[in-house]
Amino acid sequence: MEFSELFKPIKLGTLEIKNRIGGACTTTGGADIKGYITENAISTYAARAAGGAGFVCIECTFASDWGAKTTSFGNPRISNRSYYAGMSELAETINAFGAKAFIQISPGFGRQGSSKLSGEQCPAPSAIPCEVCHDFDSRIMPYGWEARAAQKPGRRVKEPRELTLEEIEYMENQFPDAVAGARICGFDAVELHSPHGYLIHQFLSPRSNQRTDKYGGSLENRMRFLRNLFINSRKRVGPDYPLGIRLSGDEQVENGLHPEEVAIIAKEMENEGIDWLHVSSGSYEAREHFFPQHPDTMVDHATNFKSIVNVPVLVPSVHEPHVAERIIKEGKADIVTLGRQLIADPEWPRKIEEGRTHEINMCVKCNVCLGRFNRGLQIRCPINPNSGRERYMPQYHRPAIPAKQPPCEIACPAGIDVQNYILMASRGRFDEALSKIRKTTPLYGILGRVCHRPCEAVCNRKELDQPIAINDIKRFVADYEAENGGPDVDPATRTKKETVAIIGSGPSGLSAAYDLANMGYGVTIFEAQSVAGGWMAMGIPEYRLPRALLKAELDVIQKTGVTIKLNSPVNSLDEIWDQGYKAIYIAVGAHKSTKLDIPNETVEGIVDGASWLKDINLGRNVTVGKKVVVVGGGNVAIDSARAALRLGAQNVTISYRRTNEEMPAIKDEIEEAKNEGIDIHFLASPCKILSDGNNVCKGLECFKMELGQEDASGRKAPMYVAGSEFEIEADMVISAVGQVPGLE
Repeated sequence: MEFSELFKPIKLGTLEIKNRIGGACTTTGGADIKGYITENAISTYAARAAGGAGFVCIECTFASDWGAKTTSFGNPRISNRSYYAGMSELAETINAFGAKAFIQISPGFGRQGSSKLSGEQCPAPSAIPCEVCHDFDSRIMPYGWEARAAQKPGRRVKEPRELTLEEIEYMENQFPDAVAGARICGFDAVELHSPHGYLIHQFLSPRSNQRTDKYGGSLENRMRFLRNLFINSRKRVGPDYPLGIRLSGDEQVENGLHPEEVAIIAKEMENEGIDWLHVSSGSYEAREHFFPQHPDTMVDHATNFKSIVNVPVLVPSVHEPHVAERIIKEGKADIVTLGRQLIADPEWPRKIEEGRTHEINMCVKCNVCLGRFNRGLQIRCPINPNSGRERYMPQYHRPAIPAKQPPCEIACPAGIDVQNYILMASRGRFDEALSKIRKTTPLYGILGRVCHRPCEAVCNRKELDQPIAINDIKRFVADYEAENGGPDVDPATRTKKETVAIIGSGPSGLSAAYDLANMGYGVTIFEAQSVAGGWMAMGIPEYRLPRALLKAELDVIQKTGVTIKLNSPVNSLDEIWDQGYKAIYIAVGAHKSTKLDIPNETVEGIVDGASWLKDINLGRNVTVGKKVVVVGGGNVAIDSARAALRLGAQNVTISYRRTNEEMPAIKDEIEEAKNEGIDIHFLASPCKILSDGNNVCKGLECFKMELGQEDASGRKAPMYVAGSEFEIEADMVISAVGQVPGLE
């Protein structure tokens, strides 16, 4: 592929970007005068995302209403929840068209602001007015009176006032709320806007910051505002949410911020934990530099930063595809970002990827788009007549998305309506929460104790801080019922004449019986054992699952009208059919242990975990060794090890052939086993049972293992290390390497 470097994925922190092309923050005037995002802006960004960019960064957004008072531009805000609806719609739309959604956030314009709308004097680090550049008009091609920036040579904005310490601290404390708001709205990453002479830049620059307190003077003091904004934001959203900064490599004005100090700032911010550094140049006093006519300015800055920091460096204003490819290939930058070029042709990335570079509408850098924005008009482009008119183009209308189940509900094997019962529980309506759960499963208290919680692994809340404790809430509701009583269980109404037989009273059989009874069928469960519950009664130790709880939930099932016949093994399906049942559901479980298939497996002192746990739970006499080794890494292995310890074993070791990360047992149970003093020997696989002359177990010989490629289970496959045999002393070995159904 001609442009292979441009289309390699890259990570910014934890976030993977599909290619090396980003949509740079370029103002669209996409918000109304109060900062609410407009439908037109959403469609404009949809076009940029649909064009194939790896990410699209929306325009400079105000963190607070206070900071937005002194702007005359149509910048969006994310200062409170009233902005979340529009912002979340924008982020969702960018994602829907295949790009990651970035947002650039600023605390304010500072001395580059305007008092025209609010009448308030602009707050800045120091009371030093901004000299507005006066060459911008000459660089805008004739395109009507509206394209002319109304500026006069030598014109200055009004003198700002100096920010108080209280105001600075307010911004430092409020800014992280805006960053957290961006995350809530679905933006994949946040960029702190620190270049171009805006407020953060003004603190950094000795030209605009002549304070004598802790925010002025030395570079360390001038950096304090940026550093505090970043550190507070990082604390607010956590270590995994991508945060980067944009910096001007050179302010390009006398007595301003120059490369020597910018290099120190970049390195210091890398040490604080930024995930990328986005290059720019100039300020409003040197605006020709951050809207450059030639890419070399930005590339030179990027090259300098690449020699200073190890995080990815993003470079803008590189419009020519071959130059962009070469810059990435030569390591001068890691990503190219496009602002004006995506206005001229939002399909620039897609056309390159598809080999259609000859079709690209190249930006001529006339700056008509910017001139119109400066006048408060919708952006337009002489090269792209549809720029700013995307909302009228059906291909940029986000299609309706079919209703989806929440990820927690999808992940739940029982399909429990998680959102509803948590909502009821959060409002203290515990009986209603219980009723919501009962609609799906009668085993709520059991699940609250022994479920492995796949719902929490996919909970969206973990993207903000940590997953909701879904399972603990379920357990609480069940315990509340046990202590205070719950809603009555009414018998299900029989509406069907057919009857269904279920073989086995484990979780699957009981759940099926409960659902079928509530659907109006007659249901009978045939259970071969003397107790109902399957593995819940015969496998899981009572310290994890109290039998009183199991009995209570069995009672709920029977009250719906389900009949459970104990001591009723089924030897032939014909005997069921002959009784008139119209359907049979076989739910016999997997209670038969698989063999280790190693020498001496039949010597005295070797037991299988499933049978051993069954004997314990049925009250049968069992023996336990002094030194016990359990082979396996699942829940049966953990339960067997902890049960052995409770029965008097002096030393218990678990041998597992993979690492802790791949161990399939419930993670909390693994940690509990470790806390109880059980030793887990990872990357060890048994090769032979050691026995004495009386055919009695005296130990286990194992191979050391190493992990290779993923196998069919999705875990890394263990491989033997030749010549690595070692022995573990034991007088009892419990095999717990898997189970299969016992259908014979």
